[in-house]
Amino acid sequence: MSTKSGIVASEGLLDAFKNISSPLVIKVSEDNTQLVPDDNAPNFGTDLADNFVKLNRYLDEIFPRPAYIVVPHEDTYGFISFIPDSAPVREKMLYASTKNTLMTQLGTSNFKNKHTFAWTEPSEVSHSNFVHGNETEAVLSSDEKHVHDLANIQTLDRGRMVPMENSKAGSMLLFRLSSQLEAELANLAEKNLVVFDIDIAQETVNLVDSNSQVSTSSLISHLDSIISKDPHPIYAVYKYGDANFAFIYCCPSGSKVKERMIYASNKQGLINHIKGIVSVDKVIDAGDVDEIEVSSLSGKQEGEIGGVKRISRPKGPRRR
Repeated sequence: MSTKSGIVASEGLLDAFKNISSPLVIKVSEDNTQLVPDDNAPNFGTDLADNFVKLNRYLDEIFPRPAYIVVPHEDTYGFISFIPDSAPVREKMLYASTKNTLMTQLGTSNFKNKHTFAWTEPSEVSHSNFVHGNETEAVLSSDEKHVHDLANIQTLDRGRMVPMENSKAGSMLLFRLSSQLEAELANLAEKNLVVFDIDIAQETVNLVDSNSQVSTSSLISHLDSIISKDPHPIYAVYKYGDANFAFIYCCPSGSKVKERMIYASNKQGLINHIKGIVSVDKVIDAGDVDEIEVSSLSGKQEGEIGGVKRISRPKGPRRR
């Protein structure tokens, strides 16, 4: 995953910025291809304090949807990256990874660090906070830091990137598998369930559990007993037939944003790696463990495509 989203400013937005005289609210277009002015934003006047009252009210109405705001101020401009913690994960990543592109297209020199903000709550978007500004260099929001951290992970020196075998060209594991996990995966045919997770600090994929007697009916309770001890995403390979294997990815509600991003970015590499050992004919994505449809592990189900059944993962917890 790249730290740049590929989304660029539309001609309409660039024209609006050239003629800017009041706050300009910017959003990602519905088709996720361009940055455009938000036509639903309120009509702003010339009074900065009054404009922030309107802006605060509007952001509260659309919460937790992210937005960018450009604010004319004296002889320069302020830039607000508004990305709520409770916004859907995909939107958070999209806006966090598009911010620098937008600022570059509008002209980085137009924005001073003192009035460049990364806010997550409508209450932070106030006239007082804006005027007083940042006394030090503008900081990234927690989600922008997560995108930055993930970029660092993905640009590790090639000596630490493990080439994939029996996979599409360019597919690589981002983290090394522990020797314990490698051994269990090498003997998948003799196992019924292998569960593993990522140690983000150590940058390794580690074995969590290995079992040869987990029935389909007890799969959910077994996985739940593992996750309930420490709620975080997990991967699993489950043998549900004589030679049928399913790759399971669970991302329980309450998982941290950084965990969600890192686990999602590592999933395909792990699937490709495991396909070099056994034939994976199902991929199941779930939020909480109890959302796994065990019925899909008892033969081909209606709606499957190429033997792969995908279950929509819910959005992260939302708060106001």
